[in-house]
Amino acid sequence: MSYTIQSLLFRGMRRFKDSPAITMIPSEETITYGELLDKITTVAGYYHTKLNILPCTRVCLIIPNSIEFAIFSKAGVMCGATLSSLNEMLGVRELESILNQLRPKVVIVSTNQKHIEAVLKHKQEVDPNVKIVGIPGMGVDYPEEFIMFDWNEARPVANLPQASPDDICRISFTGGTTGAPKGVMQSQYGTAMNIIAHLVESTMDQNTRVYFATPLQHASGLMFWTALCGGAHCFVSRYFDMGLLLKTIKDKQITTLSTIPTILYRIVELGRKMKLDFSSLTSVSYGTSPMVPERLVEAIELMGPVFRQSYGLTEVPNLVTTLSKFDHVWALENYPRALASCGKVLPMVDVKLLDEDNNEVALGKRGEICVKSAYNAVGYLDNPELTAKTIVDGWLHTGDIGEFDEYGFLYIVDRKKDMIISGGMNVYPKEVE
Repeated sequence: MSYTIQSLLFRGMRRFKDSPAITMIPSEETITYGELLDKITTVAGYYHTKLNILPCTRVCLIIPNSIEFAIFSKAGVMCGATLSSLNEMLGVRELESILNQLRPKVVIVSTNQKHIEAVLKHKQEVDPNVKIVGIPGMGVDYPEEFIMFDWNEARPVANLPQASPDDICRISFTGGTTGAPKGVMQSQYGTAMNIIAHLVESTMDQNTRVYFATPLQHASGLMFWTALCGGAHCFVSRYFDMGLLLKTIKDKQITTLSTIPTILYRIVELGRKMKLDFSSLTSVSYGTSPMVPERLVEAIELMGPVFRQSYGLTEVPNLVTTLSKFDHVWALENYPRALASCGKVLPMVDVKLLDEDNNEVALGKRGEICVKSAYNAVGYLDNPELTAKTIVDGWLHTGDIGEFDEYGFLYIVDRKKDMIISGGMNVYPKEVE
């Protein structure tokens, strides 16, 4: 079987027809998996018949965290389209740059007036043929040049065209350390494999109650897709609010949370001060950086051994290494240094560290982290030079400098481009700080 995300996502969702899929917080608006699939199928039919969206048609989605985001983005997946989902906090200059690079055939927008004006400007000054669709009821005003989506005009279509495994499924824009947005292209097959890897690592199922308070247009989006594929009940808020987060964990008995260390520190501070009950939590994932060991001890004392850390990047989404729940506890008791690591390499991934001459370094030595996986990006949009420089013989050069210890834990030292050669020695600013 040749997997695509077009086939995998909905094969998973169809198993959970009567179960709740998404509840918006704080409005409590809820949709079941059956209702969600019906709406996705209907919008996919509209996409195909009214907007001529086919496999590999570039569709840009600028929709906030909402049930509408789930419907209109997953309808694009059902059509096999190439999707780019953009955060509603994106600045106008960045949005204009991305639209100019992406040249989408269709834009679905419902975030704010500045974004609507920027998209209209793109149509007027850059591409008069782009179709722009507004979603009613989202609290924004649309100009007459936009197409207003109408449920009365939408009908499901049987036997939509099927995407191939090599088709581009997603183009995610990242600024990296340069600040200039780059379009990272992921294939249908690679995205499907990434969701499977997420399912294996997260073990989300119908008993999972997961809370999303960060933008679903970024790394959380793949966790969101995974949760829906596994049958979890997703609780979603449009914006992050600490009080709302703590209330939701308690009231909805949230089992799974994904966040970053700085937010976790605040949760722990408030949890200890207010004597909050976190006994429902069974998995708390964090990323972007390790936690300070002393603060991690406090978190485990308050919440239990529920923590996981993952290392990934836009080009290899979310899952290169993981510091598991077991690793956290083992490290605290036996080897505290490992808490500063990003964990061990995952089963669907190979990692090697290369020196300046592209030779693999010895154990304990530092080199650039290079990754080969089933879900590596296939390249950068309209940038063959950067693609050839970054992906060499199937190995993706991350630009991160790392080292392995004798237990297999990987430590990120710095960015390669930040390295300074002084007196013949490699000096890393992160260590100097």
